[in-house]
Amino acid sequence: MSKEVNEEWNIWIGELREKLENLTFDRCLRYMTGRMKRQTLHLFTDASNSAMAAVGYIRTEYENEEVTVQIEMSKTKLVPKDSNTMPRAELNTMLLCIPIKNTLRIALKLKEEQIFYYSDSEVALAWI
Repeated sequence: MSKEVNEEWNIWIGELREKLENLTFDRCLRYMTGRMKRQTLHLFTDASNSAMAAVGYIRTEYENEEVTVQIEMSKTKLVPKDSNTMPRAELNTMLLCIPIKNTLRIALKLKEEQIFYYSDSEVALAWI
C-alpha cells in the first residue's frame, strides 16, 4: 500500500472510530407482533466449581394467542475463591441475577409477581 493510501486509510479509520464511539441503539423489549396480553420475566441461574451464569428471558403472550420468548440479558463470572461450597457458589449466582432483574423490571415496568426464578439449587432458592 502506498504511503498516500495508508494515510487516507488511517484518517478514515480515525473518523469512523470517533463516530462509532458515540453510536447507541435503544433496546426494544416489546416486540410488536400483536396486542400484548401478558409479559413475564424468567431468570435462570447455575454454577459449577469454576463458573457461574445468570440469564433473563422475556416471555410475552399476545391477544392473538402468539407467544414469544427472547433472551434479553445474561452475565457470567468466575466463581470467587472464597466460594468453597457449591451452595455458596449457587447463592453467589443468585446475586448475579439481581442486576439483570432490576434492569429488566424497570424497563418493562413489571411487578414482582411477574418475575420467576429458576435454579437447580434448592438451597439457594430457599434463601431468596
